[in-house]
Amino acid sequence: MQHQTPDQTTIDRLVYSYTSTLLLALIGMFFDIAILTILAVPVIFALLLYLSISDLPSKAGKPRAMWAIHIFNIVSFGLWTIVFVGLQSETQWLAGLPISTAVVYFFIWPYYSIFGGLVYAYVAEVGGILKNQQQLDEHNTAAA
Repeated sequence: MQHQTPDQTTIDRLVYSYTSTLLLALIGMFFDIAILTILAVPVIFALLLYLSISDLPSKAGKPRAMWAIHIFNIVSFGLWTIVFVGLQSETQWLAGLPISTAVVYFFIWPYYSIFGGLVYAYVAEVGGILKNQQQLDEHNTAAA
C-alpha cells in the first residue's frame, strides 16, 4: 500500500465529500426533498474552492487564501440560510417575488457571479498558481 501525503489525504476527503454531496442532491431530486437539492449548491461551491487550494505550490499564501475562502463561504451560507428561512414563509415578499426567490435572484446569483471569480483569482494569485502557469507556458514556448 502506498503512503499518502497529508495533501493527498485532504484531497481524498474533499473528493469523498463532493461525491457524497452530489449523491445527497440526487436523492433530493428523485424524492422531491428540496432542502437536499438546494443545500448542495453552497456545499459544492465551498468544496470546490477548498479543493482548489488543497495543493498550493506556495505554502506561504495558503493562510491568506483560506481566509478569503472562509469569508466567502460564511457570507454564502448566510445568504442560503435566509433562503431556507424564507421557504417557510409565504407572506414575505421582496420586489414582487417570494423572499427566498428574491434572495437567490437579487443577491446569491450576483454574489456567486462576481465574488466567486474574484475569490478564485485572488487564491490563484496568492497561492502561486499563476506564477507556475506562466513558467509552464514559457517552458512550453521555449521547447516548441
